[in-house]
Amino acid sequence: MLFGFMKVFFYLLFLVSFLSCSRTAIPDYNIATIENNLVPAVEFEGDTWQQLNVQDRMERYGVSAFSVALLGDGEIIWTKAYGVYSNNDKRQISTNTLFQAASLSKPITALGVMTLVDEGILKLENPANDYLKIWKLPKSKLSVKPVQISGLLSHTAGISVPSYPGYEAGEERPSINEILDGKMPSKSAPVRVITAPGRHAYSGGGYMVLQKIIEDQTGKPLNTFMDDTLFSPLGLKHTTFNIIKPVEDQGHKNIALGHNWVGDPYENGWQMYPQQAAAALWSTPNELATILKSYIAAYNGQKNDLFSAKTARLMAKNIDGNMGLGFGVHGEGVGKHIDHAGWTRGYRSYLVVFPETGDGVVLMANGNNGDRLIQEMTRAIAKELKWPAYQPEKLRHENWTPEQLHALVGDYKMMPARFTISIVAEGDHLIISTPRGTSYTAYPISNTELVTIEDGEHIIISRSKNIELSMWGMKAIRQK
Repeated sequence: MLFGFMKVFFYLLFLVSFLSCSRTAIPDYNIATIENNLVPAVEFEGDTWQQLNVQDRMERYGVSAFSVALLGDGEIIWTKAYGVYSNNDKRQISTNTLFQAASLSKPITALGVMTLVDEGILKLENPANDYLKIWKLPKSKLSVKPVQISGLLSHTAGISVPSYPGYEAGEERPSINEILDGKMPSKSAPVRVITAPGRHAYSGGGYMVLQKIIEDQTGKPLNTFMDDTLFSPLGLKHTTFNIIKPVEDQGHKNIALGHNWVGDPYENGWQMYPQQAAAALWSTPNELATILKSYIAAYNGQKNDLFSAKTARLMAKNIDGNMGLGFGVHGEGVGKHIDHAGWTRGYRSYLVVFPETGDGVVLMANGNNGDRLIQEMTRAIAKELKWPAYQPEKLRHENWTPEQLHALVGDYKMMPARFTISIVAEGDHLIISTPRGTSYTAYPISNTELVTIEDGEHIIISRSKNIELSMWGMKAIRQK
């Protein structure tokens, strides 16, 4: 009887130990640590001032709504929504509140394309024109071989149009053929081969060609194909490629309104993007994480709603310039991670997955400065969960005298861009303000160098006839 009791005791001890080590949920204290210790691009040795919490940073960056979904061991382990619909509408958002996903449209479209590859309908090495029925990608003298499906997915096909503009509520929207040929009412150039295929050159135009291929091969509009293939099988109710008209036309929806550089909501909330595969996706971090959860399962050969392990692993292969088939690809082994960022007027988004470990995060914000908040939150998560990437740069803070700081105060002309920035001294650092209303906090790290904590930009000081600063790939010349 004692032996039986001991067996039960040790079994329970093992079970408690196993559950305590399992990452099926993040303990509350870990969540609080993440939320109250966002990590800037730079950390200084010995300094403790960098304790940044989510709400303060949202206010700092003019973001009214921010939503996060965290993956661990291939499961969604934490979701949270912060803030309100807009700085003029103080109702709380939820984890079901929609954000414009912007260029996250591309990797999600890529997943749809890869289901067709997995089914044998498309072949990655085949010419794109083989799958286009009426509209064809015009031949170019720059292309010694036909543009392939793989080149379109990986931005290595030499295709034009890196990004697309949005459309206001009253503007006429172009058809996909008008977008591809750059004809009115399209605002963009035609989609053409403009460089020799083989090297990475980011192209929204390439994804519009992929959209045309999907529609020609399946006989369905992109939004219907993605609903049937991906969104409905995964039970997603808040993810769509459908065009959603701005607030002015349809009244309020469960959508976080886009905000400008200084934190004011745009008049109609958002723009529309008829370039669906490149930029039109609406979603939530929770639902995008659900898609990534299925991808992780596929990558690891587990049951999923996407495709085979072979196809999933092809997407995580680095083809050129840290780019794979739809995602950026970085690192190796357990440190390998795939990612993508999104940027449209008033919205920022980001996703990353470590497919070997099943960890990852999706973040969405409704402000033009939201990428800075997203980066700080990603670093905080990486620090707390001990990810092998997304660590801040470690530097030593140099203490300058007030006279040294004030010597750099003034207005500077940025060349060759020809806009003016202003610099003021504040405590032991400088504040750099730009015309669009954003500001950067710069700390000295030597007698001739500063660094901004928001984006880790190193600023080199030249004191010849006039003070010049080298920053953002430009020269800043102080005005007299």
